[in-house]
Amino acid sequence: MAAIRPRAMRRYLGYGLVIDSALPLPELTEAPETYGKGPADVTVTLGPIADNGLPPGDTQTLNWLAGNRLWFKLDGVGQFLIEQGRSITIQPEPGCDETSLRVYLLGSGFGGLLFQRDLLVLHGNSVRIGDHCLISVGESGAGKSTLAAGFLARGFDVLADDVVPVDAQGCAVSGFPRIKLWGETAARLGIDTHGLQRILPGLDKFNVPLPNYRPGLRLPVRTVYLLEVSDLPGIRLEPVTGMDRMSALTEHTYRFHFLQEPAQMAAHLRQCSRLAAQTRLVRVTRSSQGFELDALIDALVADADRAQT
Repeated sequence: MAAIRPRAMRRYLGYGLVIDSALPLPELTEAPETYGKGPADVTVTLGPIADNGLPPGDTQTLNWLAGNRLWFKLDGVGQFLIEQGRSITIQPEPGCDETSLRVYLLGSGFGGLLFQRDLLVLHGNSVRIGDHCLISVGESGAGKSTLAAGFLARGFDVLADDVVPVDAQGCAVSGFPRIKLWGETAARLGIDTHGLQRILPGLDKFNVPLPNYRPGLRLPVRTVYLLEVSDLPGIRLEPVTGMDRMSALTEHTYRFHFLQEPAQMAAHLRQCSRLAAQTRLVRVTRSSQGFELDALIDALVADADRAQT
């Protein structure tokens, strides 16, 4: 496989940011000419990264340096250095393909960068409901991606999938115009994956485009739903109260292990406290005996509507 080489810089939009990248990013929206040639918010480059004395690690090693530099390495993929919330440098390993490189750039790379830009980053998805939005979070297998795809199939706009940034005003910021969906789930929802790009070579998981994506859209978060699975039948909604609200947001922070220094942890706690004071948190439990997707969406929409009145 040929080595990955930098291309001429192209300008993209994602997470409310203008991004100049030497690595093609077809998952993002290319910036129209109206965005001009002024400085970008973020620059992505390919090149060598000095190890800075950091331990190499067999599978993944990460360290924050001085609170505003994040370095991590993924065997078979490469090294990533995120600095000041403004630049990402990538040193690909020999034999790595561009698709794999983009998966980790657009996930962990931008997740770390958004931390550096003082955003609360949650691991879930956000969906527009009228003039506000809801966020769904949960452990692996709780149904986050299936729920996002179900909302999409019902005509709702999905703002962000997997990496959900929330600003200081309690608004979720739109991500980029795709959700990641397993082939089996797509087939169950009647979504044709023919011609869609796999998120990794050989993996039966696809990038499903979002038709009504609006770069830079910010909507107030009305409710954060904590998705859980139970052996009990039906769907149950229960408000999350007290200190459980803070712990729930911390538990579902994207790449929480990136936060290692006391100052970062203190800033993160302030972000969680601010969002907990601004929004509702609701635990949603569904039965493990079958995913009643339409019933779950109906329950969340009805709850969101009641909260608005």
